[in-house]
Amino acid sequence: MDSIKTNNKSRKYAGQRGFTLIELLVSLAVAGIVMGAVYMMYQAQLQTQATQLATVEMNQHARAALMLLEREIRSAGTDPTGYAGAGFVQADSFALRFTRDIIGGYDPSSGSGDGIDNDKDGQTDEPDEWYDAQVTSPGLEDVTYALTSDGPPGSEDGIADSFPCSLGRDIGSGLQRVADNVEVLNFVYLDSAGAVLDLVTNPSDIDKIRSVQVTIILRSDNPVLMRKQRDQTTYTNLQGTTILPAPNDFIRRVMLSTEIRVRNTGLKS
Repeated sequence: MDSIKTNNKSRKYAGQRGFTLIELLVSLAVAGIVMGAVYMMYQAQLQTQATQLATVEMNQHARAALMLLEREIRSAGTDPTGYAGAGFVQADSFALRFTRDIIGGYDPSSGSGDGIDNDKDGQTDEPDEWYDAQVTSPGLEDVTYALTSDGPPGSEDGIADSFPCSLGRDIGSGLQRVADNVEVLNFVYLDSAGAVLDLVTNPSDIDKIRSVQVTIILRSDNPVLMRKQRDQTTYTNLQGTTILPAPNDFIRRVMLSTEIRVRNTGLKS
């Protein structure tokens, strides 16, 4: 009877068998390959997302910087009395300085003024007298734009020499950061006919400036997370002049340009 039970149990497990060591190794190898492929796809998606977010952020910063530049450069030369001597002070390809008479007379917040008849009509401190024939307030009436890291004086070229580097705005105590990770800042100056002014050869032509072309290039501050793409672009301004030779690196960049019409120059007789 015991022998019959043993034979039945043997027949029950006779058709069942486990995995061999080779089969287990092959299965693990296949699973490893699949998991590796999935991980690589995941990493690629993360890099793509990081690249897209960084590009969008750089575009936003570049546009914000250009909006600020445009708003302030448009006011260059504001001189209601004609006695402030407001206008462009420095007009290089790498830096721009200008003055404007926009404060000093009547203060609407306090209702007081400077006690001077600024518009020469016989009345002092009128609500429309928001000027004082002076441009003595740094950062408000005397404005400078340049890169915060662009070589010692005399060697500036509008290209950052070291990083971090920002678009800087001088408010009387040195350049203060306006937009970060700016690699190139370039200015071109045009006269009333749209011709480029050569202010290096003819510095006295600074009074002929009627519009300014601005080009800025921002770069990613974290290229490690970027999807790899060699930057072989030669960057040029609106005149087609090279402002940044092909970097031939893997850093992502965004370039924006605009032309700003200066409304307050050329108004004096």
